Amino acid sequence: ITTELRANGYRTDTDYLGRSFKAQMKQANKLNAKYVIIVGEDEVAQNVVTLKNMANSQQEVVAVENIIDKLKAEVKG
Repeated sequence: ITTELRANGYRTDTDYLGRSFKAQMKQANKLNAKYVIIVGEDEVAQNVVTLKNMANSQQEVVAVENIIDKLKAEVKG
């Protein structure tokens, strides 16, 4: 997912330190992330991600193959 996002011009960051979910969200806020893509065990099993809008905290489940189109629509919208 990260590779595909970067190939489409999106800046991405991934947690490789194994921090808690709360710590990762704090880091995203510190980096002024507009969106966070959450990939947990449930998401992997269903081939989806959870897209969280950091401005309004709304979350939406999106199929992995649709994430680029969804982000493009969100950024334009």
